[in-house]
Amino acid sequence: MSTISLICSTLGNRIYELERLLSSIKESLFQKEDMQIIVVNQNPNSQDILPLINRYKNDLNLMVINQAEKGLSKGRNYGFEFSEGDIIAFPDDDCWFPPDFFINLFNAFELYSADIILGSIHDPIKDIVYPGHKKYNGKNVKKMSKNDLFYGLSISSFFKKNVLGDLKLFEGYLFDENLGAGSYFGSGEETDIIFRLLKKGAKAYIIPTLKVYHKVEDNFFTESSKIRSYARGVGALAKKHKSYVTYKYYIEIAIKSLAASIIRGAKNKDAFNYYLSRFKGLIDGYKAWPNSQDNQI
Repeated sequence: MSTISLICSTLGNRIYELERLLSSIKESLFQKEDMQIIVVNQNPNSQDILPLINRYKNDLNLMVINQAEKGLSKGRNYGFEFSEGDIIAFPDDDCWFPPDFFINLFNAFELYSADIILGSIHDPIKDIVYPGHKKYNGKNVKKMSKNDLFYGLSISSFFKKNVLGDLKLFEGYLFDENLGAGSYFGSGEETDIIFRLLKKGAKAYIIPTLKVYHKVEDNFFTESSKIRSYARGVGALAKKHKSYVTYKYYIEIAIKSLAASIIRGAKNKDAFNYYLSRFKGLIDGYKAWPNSQDNQI
């Protein structure tokens, strides 16, 4: 039987969300002795989550490691150093899993001899799919190509540990710590790592029926600063990889954002702010990479 390590970074008051995640893992039909949960706690007061951890430590193979540095990619890289599983997952603290998820995941890895499996994100409360995953919703398994690059999101992406280990050995790092939540370029870390793995020959499969649960919010009501930060990650990716795929996506999103800010924004102020912030972030990210990096990679 293969094993899995789930590496979850947490920062801020996320007790409710983290408990929902741990509870869903506890209710999993997969054998608990084959699951390792690593919580990377980036909160200044490292004691805040201990009562929650203590409630689950007898039911789960649960490890908490404290990290003073902030940043999602930093937390994932740090947590990886403690991982023992054959499969590696990077759930956010506000996602959760259906009971049969991990059984189906391991069956998929075996069936397709995959290096990477990408599921979909589903909001079970609203019964809707994450917008970026609608393209393949209800469809069969698809072998991933570079044209599907922006389908991958970290919470629904699962990796063989050996391919991650090889990537780190040859390139010197896993997640680019200049990308992702908590950095100036607030997204793109999962796209970056998947792209680098695909270029090295990793086999990845998209399986839409493997659903990770996460709330799907109305983007129009997201703070402008967050929208702009996320878009900077897309701009940074285009410039970092300088590939047809990343440039094509970047240009398409930029054109759509500018057009939508004019057309839809004329009738809806929230839509105007959203699309204009996204357009500005795309430009910011492309111009700033790599000049705004704390540590250039």
